[in-house]
Amino acid sequence: MKKDMDKLTMKKSILIVDDEESIRKSLSGILKDEGFNVSLASNGIEAIQKVDKERPDLALLDIWMPGLDGIEVLKRIKAMSPKLVVIMISSDWKRKMRYCVRRFTRGMK
Repeated sequence: MKKDMDKLTMKKSILIVDDEESIRKSLSGILKDEGFNVSLASNGIEAIQKVDKERPDLALLDIWMPGLDGIEVLKRIKAMSPKLVVIMISSDWKRKMRYCVRRFTRGMK
């Protein structure tokens, strides 16, 4: 019973992955105010490393980033941690959604 209560009272962890510092700071501040443990990554490689090391409960993942884009990062982190909940985010919806649709229609190979 004690272990069940500990699980309920533990803070959930969220990884925010975005190449824009202002987005990371803004989301981080809001989520910390709500009581979450927050970890930040500014690129895909850093995100993959943090998922491997920290095993967050949730990831907010930017679709469009330099280097490894969000779709590629999503494939890699889901291979490592299939149960991880990932929400794809973007601050430039039109361009990023067109890119995302192109990637999906070509197949995620």
